[in-house]
Formats: sequence, structure tokens, C-alpha cells
Amino acid sequence: MHATFLLFGRVGKDTADHFREEYIRALDNDLTDATVVINSGGGEVNAGIGIFNILSGSGLNITTVIYGETGSIAATIFLAGQKRISMPDSTFTLHAASYTSGARLGQIADSTSLISSPFRRILGWNDAQLARFFSSSTEAMLLPDEALSLGMITEVAQYRIGLNKPVIDLVTTNPTTK
Repeated sequence: MHATFLLFGRVGKDTADHFREEYIRALDNDLTDATVVINSGGGEVNAGIGIFNILSGSGLNITTVIYGETGSIAATIFLAGQKRISMPDSTFTLHAASYTSGARLGQIADSTSLISSPFRRILGWNDAQLARFFSSSTEAMLLPDEALSLGMITEVAQYRIGLNKPVIDLVTTNPTTK
């Protein structure tokens, strides 16, 4: 069985929990491959790493598709796909994680290493490339052509969510498989 998961909006604990439940349900129904369609500016690092690990650790053939924006931790989730497609009018934003409260407010967070590690491991980025995108909390925006040249995506193409295949919307509070 193939399933398409829609990951639109903020990545948070609820989204990660919902994703885990739906992914396990699909695995129980003989999931053989999956497509994850993303339009997200990011969110919580730990929630996103959980989604990334489920996808990359499942051993299935995963395709990820950018349907607009992928930023921050959503860009890391995107790397879980063996095939990574960008719609032509999409953007990528990368930056270091930063503390949002407390004594270290605004400083680069230790969790930046979690966000950037897959870029080194999967894409083979060197220290200079990682520093370019993950040494500041200022966002660097990339268009598909530059993302392609950096290895982030495998192709720029129009992608249509298939009919007659299960589509799981991860944003709804009461998800249904269509």
C-alpha cells in the first residue's frame, strides 16, 4: 500500500504524535512506500526530529515533496526522502535554532546540531556549508535551483497528489483517510 501524508503548518508535539499514530496504522495496513507532502515553516526541533527518525528509520521507500515552503526543522524532515521533489515555486529556509526564552534568549541553541546533522550525513555537506546555513538565527532563503545544486532536492517538478490513494492530513484534529 502507498500512502500520502500531508504535513502543512507548524511542526509541534501534536503533529509528531499524530504522524506517529497514522504512520504505524499505515504500516499495520501493509504500507510499502510513502509520500510526505510538506508546506511548513518549521516548529519544534524535537518533534521534527521524531518525524525525521520515523521516516528514515522505517526502511521504506520515502518520497518527500515541497508544496510551497519548507523551513527550519521541516527542511530536516524533508531530507528523510530518498526522492526529494520541489514544486517549481517553492522556497527553502535554513537557520540555526535559537533559544526563545530564558537567560540565553536569542542565542544559538544546542539543538542546532540536531537540525544540521542530516545535512552532513545525507548530503555530505562540509563544515563551510553547514556554517553558511546553521551558524546564525538569520534565515537563508533558497529557491529550488540552488537547493538542487546543493543536493537538497533530487528534482524540480510539478507534483499532483494522486487520486484513489490514501491521503492522511496530519493537521486535522480528527484525521480521516480519504
